[in-house]
Amino acid sequence: MEGKKPLVMASLLMIMLASFAVIAPTPTVSAQYPKTHRYVVMEGILNSWTQLDAFGVSQSPYTTRAPYLTPYSMEQNITFGPAWNSVTYGWIVNQTIPWQTFVGVYHEWFDTISGLYFNLRHYLDTDGYGWVFLNSSEGDVDCCTFNNKTGVFWGRKNATFASPKAGQLAALTGKVPSVGPDGVAGTGDDGFGDGTPDLKGSGVMILPSKLRCEWYNTTPPAKWQLLFDTDWPVTLTTGTAYDIVNDTGPAYPAAGYKSLLQGRNATVTGQRWQFLAGASPTVDPEHQGDPDYGPVPYDNENWNKYASVACVWSMINLTTKDFGRLDVMFYLKEKVVKESWVDPHLFNGLPPGYYVIPDINCDEIVDIFDVVICAATFGSTDEGLGKPVAGPPPLTFDARGDVKPDGLIDIFDFVIIASWFGCKVTNHCIVLP
Repeated sequence: MEGKKPLVMASLLMIMLASFAVIAPTPTVSAQYPKTHRYVVMEGILNSWTQLDAFGVSQSPYTTRAPYLTPYSMEQNITFGPAWNSVTYGWIVNQTIPWQTFVGVYHEWFDTISGLYFNLRHYLDTDGYGWVFLNSSEGDVDCCTFNNKTGVFWGRKNATFASPKAGQLAALTGKVPSVGPDGVAGTGDDGFGDGTPDLKGSGVMILPSKLRCEWYNTTPPAKWQLLFDTDWPVTLTTGTAYDIVNDTGPAYPAAGYKSLLQGRNATVTGQRWQFLAGASPTVDPEHQGDPDYGPVPYDNENWNKYASVACVWSMINLTTKDFGRLDVMFYLKEKVVKESWVDPHLFNGLPPGYYVIPDINCDEIVDIFDVVICAATFGSTDEGLGKPVAGPPPLTFDARGDVKPDGLIDIFDFVIIASWFGCKVTNHCIVLP
């Protein structure tokens, strides 16, 4: 079935460790590192506000349906290096996201403000990187920023949530934020954090990615035409991300005008790496006290089974090819789940291999709630070029049910979900019929 793909293991170079003055010996572990795993985005949300030159403010890239990410449509390899010890911050694991393995968002939509069709593709052409803190109360991984024409600055949301370097430049427009002299985000010499150390399993992943956007020109010969292809940094945290557009300047449309997105902001919170962290009392209250969802030590096969990572960011005063200036504020949350080996004896008829079960509401079990999500919009299609735009479709497309995925909720999606019915994720086994 589509969406259940064999894991292609690739040989990768050893991750370079950050240069600390003193590094203690790594712990004795049963498995060899670095280790590479394939991760699939099983659930998530992406939304943005955009201002394209003289047009009004649009919401994109989803306009006629809820902004859910489509399961199995986004994926990447993540390489985990050997644990290493910082005298100040304890044990840390470095991550690398090889650019060739990264599959980001691709989507087509009709913008009712401009009356144009657009598509976008998020991609990498250089490796991403990140870190996971293995000890409790060590790293501080929150990301609090604001943006104006000159770049991204470490910010302050309120009296209790603010960057330790609020007001200082974090990154120029289109660049990733600085991680400080020690080369690790969340260790006190950078602007990450809110002053309160986070618990074990917290981490940051930074994608020095790009975004390509096209618009559909209906003038014969009708074709997709480049709007922009630009640097598009994505900073993902298991903590809380916040950003606000705080532009200054004369009112639109005078020269140097301030953004029409002025004041737009969002706050999104992720979830630490499971099952190193164990069940969260706020995210997984139903699993509290259940040994199947308790914490496991580093190097357990399931210590890095999944995480939810969050990003809120803005890009102000970008240049487009045909429509002048572009301002964007977006927020993103995605649950990345490791493809894991399934013993064929655990599920009769399943070919042996690596899988991610279609737990589309992400409560660790494939049950009636997942089936209902798919069935509720059965027969609906995703938005895109050539789809009706005169009004909402008879059924509102719910991307969570499109596990095939092909932009259509049909019998194939239903069968995939039903075939895994009753299977669940635990801290010791990927499926437990």
